[in-house]
Amino acid sequence: MIKAICFLLFISTLIITSCKKEEGRFFLRIIPPADSTISSLTVSDAQKTIQADSNYYPVEKYLKINYELHQAIKYEIKDWTSSIPYNQYTYEDVTINEYLGEFEKGEKDKYYTLIISYRIDKGEPILNTYANPSYYFYAYDYYDESKLTWTENP
Repeated sequence: MIKAICFLLFISTLIITSCKKEEGRFFLRIIPPADSTISSLTVSDAQKTIQADSNYYPVEKYLKINYELHQAIKYEIKDWTSSIPYNQYTYEDVTINEYLGEFEKGEKDKYYTLIISYRIDKGEPILNTYANPSYYFYAYDYYDESKLTWTENP
């Protein structure tokens, strides 16, 4: 009787183990940005930083991105003329940090491609009454719009 129970446990363990599905792995390649204002690019997963050289690298769990826009326009004076004693544009380095999310688990390997890009939003005119003469200016905001796509084949 004990031998029969042990045999049934052994067979059921084999069946359960053989039916267990293997989880796929994740691979990522980063297309280097063509935009020369993007600098200090860092793309990382749970374990390491991934190189931006169009080659696939194994990654795990999630993806974060961090980069700087070198000397981006932050403010622009509306209807600027040489009589205004301020520069038409104010530039500064803008840092973008984004959490791009977790990788979606599945039975097959997935090959992701990340294309780095960002969006510029030019706000509505704002009146600066503290300046003499007063003037309107625009404020610029920058947002990450990187695209992450995937396929089952590299």
